[in-house]
Amino acid sequence: MIQHKEELQQLTKRWLNRNKLTNLSLSLSQREHHWNFVSGDFQTHPSYFIASTTKLFITALFLQLQAEGRLDLDDRIAKYLQDSILDQLHVWKGKDYSREISIKHLLSQTSGLADYFEQAPKGQESFRDQLMAGKDRAWKLSDVLELAKSKGAQFPPAYRRKALYSDTNFQLLGHLLEIILDKDLSTIIAERISHSLEMEQTFLFEDPNNKTPAPLQYKGLPLKIPQAMASFGPDGGIVSTSEDMMRFIKAFFGGQLFPLNYINTIQDWRKIFFPLQYGIGLMRFRLPRIFTPFSPSPEWIGHSGVSGAFAFYCPQKDLYLTGTVNEIHPSSLPFQLMAKLTNIIPS
Repeated sequence: MIQHKEELQQLTKRWLNRNKLTNLSLSLSQREHHWNFVSGDFQTHPSYFIASTTKLFITALFLQLQAEGRLDLDDRIAKYLQDSILDQLHVWKGKDYSREISIKHLLSQTSGLADYFEQAPKGQESFRDQLMAGKDRAWKLSDVLELAKSKGAQFPPAYRRKALYSDTNFQLLGHLLEIILDKDLSTIIAERISHSLEMEQTFLFEDPNNKTPAPLQYKGLPLKIPQAMASFGPDGGIVSTSEDMMRFIKAFFGGQLFPLNYINTIQDWRKIFFPLQYGIGLMRFRLPRIFTPFSPSPEWIGHSGVSGAFAFYCPQKDLYLTGTVNEIHPSSLPFQLMAKLTNIIPS
């Protein structure tokens, strides 16, 4: 259990020094034991960009609406979206699959739609490359769809259990929520999650002039891209703290946001990129046996973000972990830390 807090403190500091990091916000919880650690910018700026961990919020919202009978995850998105969005949205080998895409396909990254963030039109920089070079920019859903359509579909929906991590999917999911609930996404998140869980420092980042969150870091240097951070919205635009995120991840896996039995149904795993798998709106991290020859590595279920943010639950140890290293490169940093902590915290 999380009892030997001095040992945790020493391990965490050594890990930070070894990786030449200064910023860390971390919350651990295991049954009645809790531990928080902050360093660097987080001593004065507790809020941070949770990036793609935002996707857990979107997943929770759709599961809520399914429980309320307002939709079904198997609904085709054509039931809700206007023709201008669906037109040529998904064309694969000459066949248009746009009206066959379901909400579940978007949540599970199995739609086959191109990723507007990582993938780039031929001869151009991707959104990610532009931002990492400090070229801040804003975009709208129409820009996302234009890029995804120009790149073309990568495979048919739900094709041979394939998955492609695509932020385009969650941009569409955010728009769907606004149509179904007839409210803006910021209000939906606030009313249905932040307020109900008393997450007072959690909100959707929409104002590029807002200085609340700690500044992002890329290769140890500040990365100022406020316009981009205000554009991510449903695929990565929430600001929170490690303690607020602890409230959220416990509620997510504890039945406070949607029926507890839904947790089993969304754990339908497909490979995305090593060593991660993707279910229906959440990730699974588990080191393969070759890295842990003496005992199987426990699984962690939750989500991470490109900013170095993470929110995971380890069922085997009944252990919750939230926070951020607030460093975009390398992307493996949160998982390195999770593996270290797993080794010293018993069940």
